[in-house]
Amino acid sequence: MSDNIFISWSKSKSREFAFEVKNLLETLNPHLNIFMSEDNISAGEKVQEKIIQKISECDKVLLCFTRDNKKSPWLLYEAGYACGQNKMVISFIL
Repeated sequence: MSDNIFISWSKSKSREFAFEVKNLLETLNPHLNIFMSEDNISAGEKVQEKIIQKISECDKVLLCFTRDNKKSPWLLYEAGYACGQNKMVISFIL
């Protein structure tokens, strides 16, 4: 059984770090299912619904915090929703 991981990011520095983490995790374990909005949301999809669905389906949520995004509404929303769903939440502070 593979883990489903949701990577939450906001703004460029956090996005770059999130991609690095995603690539590293996929290299270490190609069976991981990793969701990152930039890669996994297509044009025309309902963004909020897709994010809620993917957080609900995941096993772990990785949050990429920086000084610039620590008050980002999306990042805080995703963190709060994940905690409310009793997901394992792992924060990276850059």
